[in-house]
Amino acid sequence: MKNLLKTAFLLLALSLNAFAQTTAPPPPTDDDPEPIPGEYIVLLKETAAMPTIMQQTTPNEDRVAGAANSQRATEANLAIVRAVAAQNGIPTTAILEEFADVIVGFAATLSPDQVARLQADPSVEEVEPDHFVGLGALEFYENPCTESEAMMPQSTPCAVTKAGGPANGSGKSTWIWILDTGIDLDHPDLNVQTNGTYAKSFVSGESVNDGHGHGTHVAGIAAAKNNSVGSVGVSAGATVVPVKVLNNSEGKGKLSKIVKGLDHVAKNYLRNDVVNMSLGSHGWKDCKNKKKSYRKAIENLTAKEVHVVIAAGNQGSCSINSLPACYNGTRIYTVGAILCNNNCSGYNWGSNVDWVAVGVDVYSTYKGGGYGTMSGTSMATPVVSGIIHARAGAPLSAGNVTCGNGCAANLSYKIAKR
Repeated sequence: MKNLLKTAFLLLALSLNAFAQTTAPPPPTDDDPEPIPGEYIVLLKETAAMPTIMQQTTPNEDRVAGAANSQRATEANLAIVRAVAAQNGIPTTAILEEFADVIVGFAATLSPDQVARLQADPSVEEVEPDHFVGLGALEFYENPCTESEAMMPQSTPCAVTKAGGPANGSGKSTWIWILDTGIDLDHPDLNVQTNGTYAKSFVSGESVNDGHGHGTHVAGIAAAKNNSVGSVGVSAGATVVPVKVLNNSEGKGKLSKIVKGLDHVAKNYLRNDVVNMSLGSHGWKDCKNKKKSYRKAIENLTAKEVHVVIAAGNQGSCSINSLPACYNGTRIYTVGAILCNNNCSGYNWGSNVDWVAVGVDVYSTYKGGGYGTMSGTSMATPVVSGIIHARAGAPLSAGNVTCGNGCAANLSYKIAKR
């Protein structure tokens, strides 16, 4: 009966393209989403202050030394940020976030007069409204298993099998950064980096521990241990780092918090680290040219040989209207989802999708030490993150599938494997 119910839910989800797990349905694609009233991201020109990561002549090969060697440049950039804010009449109490490592700028609550002053400042490149970002649509078909069920013999999800099976990621110095709802810090099937220097929450009032479940599920697909119990990930036993940018209750957060998360990675990265971003915001017209601070943050990380892997989105629409999935570039990978039998999912498709992996009915780790099954491009994305971590580079191709929807024409997509 349990399997019959699970199948029924799966078919329903695919036929409806899933329901959004946000407070409102996705906005129409001919209008940008509504901004957060009065909140902005301010990006400084690189002629005024060069991001710390872009001052490095070579990518970091030593995580601790790289951060220490860059500290003076970071402090200098922060001094410039504070000076620009003060010169434009912005009190420190209005500043919500400061960025120095991946971009230089700040997020703040601003009046119309302050916005106008900043736009006229020759050191300022862009003043952009802040927006909410979420998980998009996903489905959770089974409740987390009990403690006794968690000790059942290990199963290998089809998503991992089709990716080439689990590799040993436990001995690698590189990490997989999970920008999400956090990770269950005590999950016995995950190798979680819990050092507070690296594991960070940018959600006010919430610890880095995952109270939602999404981030833990994503982490397990990429890197659950190969230990004979529970599930196993693609780069099994790899170190996963929780960077909490989405809240426990809704899986929702501000774009500025995600940029802050990327800024945090830039301060502490190692060459060939992987950043998993199973999140997004849909409904952006001319998406690839929107939110310059966000795009520059991703591009500056990848310029130093960090790999950024992004979910295509689950709205059953055009992936080119999903932010940040619409960004393309070297070491930026947008991922679509297929079923285990290579059939296409009802999620987002478009010319910006670089790779596909199984993202439907994927069993993985969950909050509270449990396990569960979820679907979405959120689940396909960590498959590719695990592959890249295992290979220290882009995936190989296991063949092609042709997919599309009412928004995006049928195109041929590469199936990722390690």
